[in-house]
Amino acid sequence: MTRIRWEYASLLWTSRMRNITRSDPEYQRLSADVQQQWERHGWADYPWVDNSYSLRLPSAADEDIRHAWSTGEAHYRVLMVDILNELGADGWEVVSHIVRSSAIGSFMGRDTAGYPISTQTLLKRAIA
Repeated sequence: MTRIRWEYASLLWTSRMRNITRSDPEYQRLSADVQQQWERHGWADYPWVDNSYSLRLPSAADEDIRHAWSTGEAHYRVLMVDILNELGADGWEVVSHIVRSSAIGSFMGRDTAGYPISTQTLLKRAIA
């Protein structure tokens, strides 16, 4: 009987939110419409979100960090499905996908809602 040996990889998605002010460099990356609303409403700060993926492969010394999206960007730079397609082509299969952390706040038009801020996808592939 031949036993199959597996190796595992981890793909973390993280959404980080912080408040920026007019003196932060990110202010210049906001759309003209948001900057006008900021002035009109006299906001002291504005929520800035950064989404990224962190890929940890068993043979790699460091994590492969890929920036996915930030406030002010019209489109995502990389989608999770693109990373999964890349890994699948190398023989990786998804084992599980879990929400590691969540937050509560206004979201999707609701005053109070829970939403994920960190997920983890575990993958495996057979060792030849």
